[in-house]
Amino acid sequence: MVPSYRGFKAYCVVCDEVISNHKSTIQNHMKSTKHRGKLPQYDDIITARQALLSYIGPAKKEDISNYEMVVCSLIAERSLPISHVDNLIPTMRRLHPKDEILKQVKLGRTKATSIIKDGFGNGLKKMLVEKLRTTFFSIVIDETTDVTIESQLAVMVHYWDSAEFKLIVDVLDFVVCKEATADGLSVSVLGLLENLKIPFERLIGFSADTCNVMFGVNHSVSTILKEKIPSIVLVKCSCHSCHLVANYASKALPDQLETILRMIFAHFSRSSSRK
Repeated sequence: MVPSYRGFKAYCVVCDEVISNHKSTIQNHMKSTKHRGKLPQYDDIITARQALLSYIGPAKKEDISNYEMVVCSLIAERSLPISHVDNLIPTMRRLHPKDEILKQVKLGRTKATSIIKDGFGNGLKKMLVEKLRTTFFSIVIDETTDVTIESQLAVMVHYWDSAEFKLIVDVLDFVVCKEATADGLSVSVLGLLENLKIPFERLIGFSADTCNVMFGVNHSVSTILKEKIPSIVLVKCSCHSCHLVANYASKALPDQLETILRMIFAHFSRSSSRK
């Protein structure tokens, strides 16, 4: 149990739940079936955290580990190239030559990649999956092609976090798709939830772009999910709908208007004195 930010409350890190801070209430919660059932899952998270420390240094060198974790967190949070680590650590050593902890930091792009991917990534994913197993959520999917010309399905989740008391939007996974069809995408989504042991009953909403593969009337991802989960709410992507509206509305304007706008931009962009 830890203090909660919501006034004089207690927060159970195992159940991800805010409860009263009375002694009897806390003791009853610790003896409850729900709390005891989630203890093994929480032990897995602790094991993952300990595995993370194995990537970033021995446990007795906690200061060195914290140094490496902060640097990797900064790179991941700001979406910086991991290769910057090779130059960042030597630069920090030149700026702080008397820092004894920094002298012992051994962090390169290979180690940083392992920390971010195998440490932070797996740990955050496990925590997200544990929340989705007990929380109602909706998914947003979109098919894309990566640099290897391989089709991938991006799966986003929307859910209400009772601990942070706000709506959370997070990435669940990127699934490699063999077929970008209604059957192929549906199998990828349902297979992902099944592999992660997330109950289908927790999925209450689905959203995607308005193409026939996603929202076709006869056979699409939405119709397949509706057959599998009758209570699911299907919502077409509002951003994609607005784009289609603006695209069709622009066709009502004369073509000369677009030509004039392009000429004005070209006139001022090609000369430094006209800018």
